[in-house]
Amino acid sequence: MKLYVCLTYYHLLITVVKSLVNHETYDLLVANDIPEYQEIYTKLAASTLFNQVIEYKSAEIRKQCNSSTMPRYIEIFSRKKRIDTCFRQYCTIDFAQYSDIYLYHDITEIGSYFTSNKIDYHLLEDALDYFKYFDTYYGIGKSSYDERTIKCKLKIIFGLGYQAWGISKYCIDVEVNDLNGLKIRNDKYFELPRKKMFEKLSTEQKKMVYSLFAGGKTLSHSDEDAILLCTQPLYTSGHVSSYDIQLKVFESIIRDYTVNGYQVVLKPHPRDEADYTALITKYKCGYIDKNLPSEILDYNPDIKPYYAAVSVTSTAINFLDCAKNKVFMGMEYIKKIEEKVYD
Repeated sequence: MKLYVCLTYYHLLITVVKSLVNHETYDLLVANDIPEYQEIYTKLAASTLFNQVIEYKSAEIRKQCNSSTMPRYIEIFSRKKRIDTCFRQYCTIDFAQYSDIYLYHDITEIGSYFTSNKIDYHLLEDALDYFKYFDTYYGIGKSSYDERTIKCKLKIIFGLGYQAWGISKYCIDVEVNDLNGLKIRNDKYFELPRKKMFEKLSTEQKKMVYSLFAGGKTLSHSDEDAILLCTQPLYTSGHVSSYDIQLKVFESIIRDYTVNGYQVVLKPHPRDEADYTALITKYKCGYIDKNLPSEILDYNPDIKPYYAAVSVTSTAINFLDCAKNKVFMGMEYIKKIEEKVYD
């Protein structure tokens, strides 16, 4: 029996698609801090895709695990005990009953729990091509994940800190979309292109996926020449110095397209915490819930093709078939906006 642990909508999407194309039913552990958790939990539980859908009290576990007021050097050694205590209190699953357990993100509390309790698991990408940029997003150095560095070797030997990103000896293998350009290279990694997997879905299966994730939500647009603008968390990723600069970057893109007669539909990145309300009002933009996986836009039977999908650098837009063109503004675009601001 297999168990999939899902902490985000993207994790759920990939797991649902795997269940459909592999013709398998799994047990599903769903984090209860996913936005609109109860709605998606109810839909998944009512479907026939899974043996059982179990609530993972991630919010409670995270709060308890991160409540330590001890000095950092003491906290490192006490973290295992605190995580074990939290799991005994909030998670009663017998993980030993599963032949295979799949995680999308092993830097979390459950990843630490698996490592400290010697539970084997398979790792899947947290997001599309995650292992090409994860170090930049989290601002971590090679000593945290490169097993060739002395510091990383010592952490693994003594079981200190996080042993994430597949370097834990309890990680069996790591599934990625594309092996090219990975920041971590070892024989655990294997390639399973996401697009090829999605292409195996039948028309009826696509309708099922769309209904699960977007039923009742508006994802259409009215203009024949609409632009889908996919944002990125530029500030939290360290690419700009403030949310204000980030908003100026995307306002510049919106303004350039609207003055040329295009309607802009904004789809924020799931980890983007910037507030686009003022820009949406000012430029009469459409808006798509940031928590919805962008992949399901291809499964809306009523949607008109976008003239273009636009991003700064995110390769996720390459995945979309609902846009006739793909436009990457590039990092140099950010520099131009910053130069105007600080000029």
